[in-house]
Amino acid sequence: MAAEGASESQSESMRQRRRGRGSGTLAEDINRNVTLDMEPVSSMSSEDDDDDDDDKDSLYLRKKNKVSGSFALISVTILITLTLLFVKYMDKRLPEPLMEADIAAHPTRFIEERARRDLHDLTVVGIRVSGSIATDVVTVDKFRDVLIEIKQNSSEVYNVEWDVQRPTGSFWLEDDEGSTSSYSGIANVVAKLEPRDPAQRTNSGILLNCHFDSKPGSPGATDNMISCSVMLEILRVLAYQPTLVIRNPIVFLFNGAEELGLQGAHGFVRGKTDHLREEWGHEWAQNLSVFLNLEGAGGGGREILFQATGGNTHETGWLLKAYKESPHPYGNVLAEEAFQFGLIPSDTDFRIFRDFKGLAGLDIAFIKNGWVYHTKWDKLSEIPPGSLQHMGDNALAMVKYLGNLDLTEHSSAEQMVFYDVLGAFMITYSKTVGIVINVAISLVAVGVIIFFGGWKPKSFLTYALYLGSTILVWGVAVGVSALVAVILNGSGYPKPFYTYPSLALVLFGLPAMIAQILVYSVCLKSSPKDAWLAGKLTTAILLFVTTFITRGAYIFLPQLIFGIVGWFGARYLMRGWPKSIMVTYIVIGEIIPLIMSSYLIFTLSDVFVPILGRAGSEMNGNIFFGLIIAAIVSIIVVPGLASFFVNYDKRVLLTCLLMSVFLLNPMIVFGFLGKIPYQEKTPMRLTICDVDRTYYNSDGMVRKSEHGYWWWPIDADTDNMFPEFSKTIKEVVDVRDEILEYENCEELYCSQPFIWPTTKRIKKVHWITQPGSLPYALKDAVNMTVLQDTSPSSTFRRLTLEFHGPAQTTVVLSPRPNWEANITIQVSMENIPVEREGSNRWKGRKVYYIYHGRGYIVEPIRINVDLTQTAPGDENGSLLEIQLSGLFLDMTPETATPEYTDFLNRFPSWTYTGMSWSSVMKMYRIE
Repeated sequence: MAAEGASESQSESMRQRRRGRGSGTLAEDINRNVTLDMEPVSSMSSEDDDDDDDDKDSLYLRKKNKVSGSFALISVTILITLTLLFVKYMDKRLPEPLMEADIAAHPTRFIEERARRDLHDLTVVGIRVSGSIATDVVTVDKFRDVLIEIKQNSSEVYNVEWDVQRPTGSFWLEDDEGSTSSYSGIANVVAKLEPRDPAQRTNSGILLNCHFDSKPGSPGATDNMISCSVMLEILRVLAYQPTLVIRNPIVFLFNGAEELGLQGAHGFVRGKTDHLREEWGHEWAQNLSVFLNLEGAGGGGREILFQATGGNTHETGWLLKAYKESPHPYGNVLAEEAFQFGLIPSDTDFRIFRDFKGLAGLDIAFIKNGWVYHTKWDKLSEIPPGSLQHMGDNALAMVKYLGNLDLTEHSSAEQMVFYDVLGAFMITYSKTVGIVINVAISLVAVGVIIFFGGWKPKSFLTYALYLGSTILVWGVAVGVSALVAVILNGSGYPKPFYTYPSLALVLFGLPAMIAQILVYSVCLKSSPKDAWLAGKLTTAILLFVTTFITRGAYIFLPQLIFGIVGWFGARYLMRGWPKSIMVTYIVIGEIIPLIMSSYLIFTLSDVFVPILGRAGSEMNGNIFFGLIIAAIVSIIVVPGLASFFVNYDKRVLLTCLLMSVFLLNPMIVFGFLGKIPYQEKTPMRLTICDVDRTYYNSDGMVRKSEHGYWWWPIDADTDNMFPEFSKTIKEVVDVRDEILEYENCEELYCSQPFIWPTTKRIKKVHWITQPGSLPYALKDAVNMTVLQDTSPSSTFRRLTLEFHGPAQTTVVLSPRPNWEANITIQVSMENIPVEREGSNRWKGRKVYYIYHGRGYIVEPIRINVDLTQTAPGDENGSLLEIQLSGLFLDMTPETATPEYTDFLNRFPSWTYTGMSWSSVMKMYRIE
């Protein structure tokens, strides 16, 4: 009885002390109501209680927390699991595809079955490299047949026209070190729909663009014939309407040369087909106001809006309104910024319409299942039902919206913030409004914390500790993930999550989360309240800072808004019921931020994980994606949830961290995933070219020649797989590395027959010497002739050079250091900037890079080179060094030797070698 009385007395004493400390501070209410009625453990969180009482309270609370800690773990685990499953379902959800049987009930709707039939008929052509007969003739004829049918069946209120354009031109392409993109006779198919009655139509056109060429080895179903099929069906639906539904003309561009330098789009807006005509570009390109660029970089699924531009005279808000009101919005400003920052090694026709025509427009692309991009698996069977319906519904809705809009009314030019919520709706607002919202929320959050936490100097020391602790916590969390990446790299396991991106959450996210909880526990003396406050305070400050750096700062809003709202809900609605309080806070304060951050992780995984297999020799997949996951988990996901676990025993947390890094991860990687992270449909990409290199002196005599298999390592982990390759391919044991120090190589451009400049992405290639040479039929097809060589003075030289080669050819020119080159490509007669300030040089010489793509009609390239001496100097070395590379991308028995084909076929099934070709490279010197 005495013991029981003492216990009751002690409990009453504790209750009195709690009441004596007052109620109402944010810190105390969160600690008491949200974290299971636990008193603060840290000294900074308590008043001037005596140390013995605090020790007794701490002991009492730790015993009490054995049950509550388990409840927290179970609750959070269930929350995370259900959230991930829900978000995954929403992420994969597609609309029900409409069949031809639905036309009677839905005469104005997009019909996927018809579009899918067009897609089948257009992709059975097979691989469609620009300049091939399959692309420029067979596919063009198929488009013509469909357009004739649509025109014949169109209603009386619309006029349908079509044309085949074969333009010529050139332009500067800002990519890597920059290059000149030149073209002649490439194929575009263009159609136009407009009201038949001139009084019913405007002079402000809308452009829809797709491309129908494909990369070597790929049928190009999603990249990008699916978009062309969608456009055909949109044209069909509109043309068949018996009443007028649009007033603005709609132009449909099916361009046949995007993959190798965006030439088809440029040909439409700036190319020439008739040099007697003064205007540049197709006549239907003259009165355009806005464009929708439809692209594909995956295998169907949902298409994402990832770029928006206001052009020269428009702001993007009205365009985004057109998209946000479409049935299935999916887009994110972070994707736009990642693309424009260069984190995504691709480009689209969006750039051409924005930069060379000044149009306002949107860039929309399929990104799901990005592993099939530019492979043999990019075919119709890999596109899930509902994919065409998704893009078709959205694009048709936007065309109808824009088709009746006055496109001349919009004049401001401010960037926008945009993001969707689970594909259900899209939120958009201007950058200025975003700054106001972000600053207001961050200041309110900081103000609330300070208002309830106190204004005393001691309080501000506590806030400083919160800030410093959280920065340390985030740094350690990211550092632990970096350590995991280093361990995986050192063990020879590059990007083990490549086929299963969700496992990156376990490999990198779980250690980061545990490390964050552990460091919070140490720094803040196991106080749940302090951990919660520290996370929210630092997030508020981070929101304020990043608001002026990126439009993507909105990602910090949910955890601040819902965290504070969740605290109020738990405080006032569920006082006195600890478990109900926790559940209430989790539901209100954490579930929405967790849903939004999980959705962001899935989107980034869709975008970046497949890219790791084609990002070049300098990309470290474990480091890059591991740090992305760690940063999102640490900064966005965990701060609110970590407070439930910081009062766990530190030894338990440390043990969990060590087990995660050194036991769970090895079990997953070594036991489940294995040494090879690739599979047949998530393959390692290998570009291995059969290259013949011949080097000529200025007198035309051969000074050196070599033949071999040249590896273009677009996957940074190619080297790591050589031991596996050598098991079935004995030639691999003879591979040698070529380190590309472009400024100091023995030969111009390090003798590399690239299609485009790659000095930033590719620093190392591989070479396997082969006997003999390529067939003379190929070698003789690639050559240079000097048509004119005059020297009016000792400081001036005029050359006209003629180059012969296949449909894809590159020319690299490098004059003597003290000579300036003025270069004109005769097919366009444009004097363009072919070398920019700051570009890499070779032995102090300027380097001019030109890629030329032609149509199926064989014709040479002629280039005028005027050389002017700018200063006296060393006259050693050739006046002009020239590298000519003929790229036989359309692989046939005539362009690929049996030995080369056999070599490629012996690679494992988890590799893809389809984007390989034969290449003839010749080096010339002019003294």
